[in-house]
Amino acid sequence: MTRALPYFSIPLLVIAAVRHWTETPSETIWRVRYTNCDKGYFVELPSGIVAHAAHSPAPNHGFLISTSGTGTTDRVTAEQTGFVGVFDQYNSMELRDPQAYLDWGLKNTPGSELVYTRQMALRGLPAIQAEYSAVERGRRIWNKVLIVFRDKDDIIYELMLRTLKRDDANDMRLYQVIKSGFHVFPISQGECVNP
Repeated sequence: MTRALPYFSIPLLVIAAVRHWTETPSETIWRVRYTNCDKGYFVELPSGIVAHAAHSPAPNHGFLISTSGTGTTDRVTAEQTGFVGVFDQYNSMELRDPQAYLDWGLKNTPGSELVYTRQMALRGLPAIQAEYSAVERGRRIWNKVLIVFRDKDDIIYELMLRTLKRDDANDMRLYQVIKSGFHVFPISQGECVNP
């Protein structure tokens, strides 16, 4: 005869939240996982990859990873030629779908040349994947984007690779890894804290 153990004798596991970010004087550095509980997503970061985000109290709208030094803790900005970025924003322009957001972005990128687009879904959400180029400071810059609409919550996610063509193979691998690590979850109705 097997006797069931009383519930209080089973060890309770207490899982402590591990904080995946630190603040430097100029930005917030993320390792292992970037989380944005206000916008309902997280991105798994491979070992050694460092994501750079705005310093608090600035709004938390995503991150950048330098393609020339994925583990750098030096400041990374969107003015740099090579980066992988994940961005989020509310659909304040009330665009109807990912294609409309892409069209708006191309219209506002001087000299942009669209190479391809593909309608798709990511994590069950409507999305569009595209590649386009533009000339900046005399150099042709290549942009690969994945624009995802979270209609129910009125949020747009943009996963982006910005690179010089010669760096494309290595940069594309990093971009694919970040896209694979992108996940959505229900948005908290109350105050939330990013681990």
